Amino acid sequence: MSTAMEKLRYAHEAAGIPRRLYCADNATAEQIMHLEQLVPLALRFAAILKEEDPTIVWGQLARMPERQVRELCVIALAAIDIERSRYQLFGWVEKLA
Repeated sequence: MSTAMEKLRYAHEAAGIPRRLYCADNATAEQIMHLEQLVPLALRFAAILKEEDPTIVWGQLARMPERQVRELCVIALAAIDIERSRYQLFGWVEKLA
């Protein structure tokens, strides 16, 4: 485990934050279906973000319920190939500057 993760875990424990805020083992079929239904939205947002205008995605996220934004974020993060370099993953961001 990285030092940053250890520090974060320590900070969470010190603040009384439970180790797992969400347990996938306890998810109902309805909750799983709900999350699966967010996948096309995540893909659409990714396409708009990279190919059109990031402010469109920003505006849509600002209008969504907070929990749905968190769920969408987790789905999108799970899709990241952590074996690729930071530049391979996020080099496109430099073009926005």
